[in-house]
Amino acid sequence: MRIITLFTSWAVVGMLCEATAPAAAQAWGPNGIPVPGSRGGSAVVVADEFGGALFGWLDTRAYALDADDVYGQHLTGSGALDPGCPSSGIPVCVSPLEQYFGTIAADGSGGAYYGLADARIPGPQMTAVVQHETASGAVAPGWPVNGLAVVGLGTATDNIDVVGDGTGGVVCVFDDVRNEPNADVYAQHLTAAGVPAPGWPAEGLPVVVAPGYEYMVGTLADGSGGVVVCWDDGRPDAPGVYVQHLLADGTVAAGWPVNGRRVAQGRWGWALAPDGAGGSYVGLSVQRQAYSDDSTYYVLRVDGQGNPVAGWTQDGTLVCGAPGGRGYPRLASNGAGEVFVSWEDGRDTSTLPRLYLTKLVPGGALAPGWVTDGMPVSTYPPYQANGDLVADGAGGAFVCGTYYAQSGSYAFVQHVGADGAPAPGFNASGVALYPQGLQYDPRMAPDGTGGVFVVWENDAAGSQYAQRFPGDG
Repeated sequence: MRIITLFTSWAVVGMLCEATAPAAAQAWGPNGIPVPGSRGGSAVVVADEFGGALFGWLDTRAYALDADDVYGQHLTGSGALDPGCPSSGIPVCVSPLEQYFGTIAADGSGGAYYGLADARIPGPQMTAVVQHETASGAVAPGWPVNGLAVVGLGTATDNIDVVGDGTGGVVCVFDDVRNEPNADVYAQHLTAAGVPAPGWPAEGLPVVVAPGYEYMVGTLADGSGGVVVCWDDGRPDAPGVYVQHLLADGTVAAGWPVNGRRVAQGRWGWALAPDGAGGSYVGLSVQRQAYSDDSTYYVLRVDGQGNPVAGWTQDGTLVCGAPGGRGYPRLASNGAGEVFVSWEDGRDTSTLPRLYLTKLVPGGALAPGWVTDGMPVSTYPPYQANGDLVADGAGGAFVCGTYYAQSGSYAFVQHVGADGAPAPGFNASGVALYPQGLQYDPRMAPDGTGGVFVVWENDAAGSQYAQRFPGDG
């Protein structure tokens, strides 16, 4: 079961006024804990930068009235409900309009920014929307209920990302069709008070405006209030994968061309990750979005000017070229120049796909002890669906997924060390998150101490569940 992160909404207005509950005395248990007030699916998680975790999900409580809503929650590092947060969940956006959910970013003060799109402004597409919730689950001062329209146009698509600017504000990046028939990428930088940052007009700034389509692949904060953006570009004269760097004031960084720098030809991008040295890793494939059978995966490392780093093959270093189909890759870096890639792999035609993982060192070579074309993640039965990938900061990585057996579907986590072998506390299979079936779609976020927060859909219990794994297992 794979659920796309689409958040469509309305709820009774009274839900916005539900009483807040004191922090619950909840603690992490062996089978995880329910995320208070959650129901539905498609959950995501991010660390709050103070030891706790912020969640968002597609909520079904008002489905009989109008469809789904966007809710969130905030747990402390011990798994307790953050003081002041409603036990029924934080209503992020419950307007009576079609909505799509993007991502969450921490605001640096324990709260969260939620990026989404809805139909509040008539137009050919949607409206890019950002909501800012405080650590206690209240709408932040200056921000309207149900979120702020980033631009006053109904031309944004549902491909939206948000990243914190390091000073309490947020940068929202989104695909936009205001220049139809072309599809471009735009951005907006908002302060913590919900107004455009200096240098940014009300309708945002273009990351790229070029003939043809442009489809955002990923966004990274540059550590100084700006963003690095990667996209697939269909401009007729020079198609490929492009990267651009916008500064905090909206200007293009020195040395970068207007409309970005092409980093790969004959490839499609599927992920962007920081390399820990001011540059980026770009995940590439020969098939669109890397979800097709027989897709071949590559990774390219570029420096702070978007140029390939020495040792890395132009248009990407081959990660996996094994026969058979594969899909749904994930990319994660550890801040020391190493990068991991996980994917669903169907090279063994006698059985269903299972998860594979590989690791590359800063110079582009396969890490010592790792084998060509990757190694299996878990001995749980196939089919194994890829969930998420997080580097542990000590040379290893966490991988999560869902495996399907005759008795049901089970979410699991595997932690491997620097050599690819199971880390202490983990065996060759990994750890199943819950003993009963009907577990789906786990997602992870680093907890800031070498471990991870995990959230998944627990249909057996009727809510989202969460778990925390420390770096030592």
